[in-house]
Amino acid sequence: DGITGEAARKATKSKFYTDILKSIVTSKCHLNAFLEPLPYISEEDIVSVRFLLIQVMGLEARVSSLRLLGKEYYIVEDLYSFSFPQTLSHIKVGELEALINGFTLIQASTSS
Repeated sequence: DGITGEAARKATKSKFYTDILKSIVTSKCHLNAFLEPLPYISEEDIVSVRFLLIQVMGLEARVSSLRLLGKEYYIVEDLYSFSFPQTLSHIKVGELEALINGFTLIQASTSS
């Protein structure tokens, strides 16, 4: 398992796409380097290897993963999005729980 991350003070469309593209290219290189010494790995095992992409922009976060969908096809999957709570009302409507769930997903993905 691997992970890349990008952080920005403010969420803008161009920053979002620029950062996710950098993370995808970096993760693709890491994924290829990880799989290169394993030429006989089965396709079933290849598709289970994921590299996480984490974007934090302002108080919003998004967790995605990059994996192979076969021997030559890459796919980016959105796994989870969450906000950092800013007020007591945000905590009451479940944003704190969503934050904890997001961090739990990241921890579980990197420790398995």
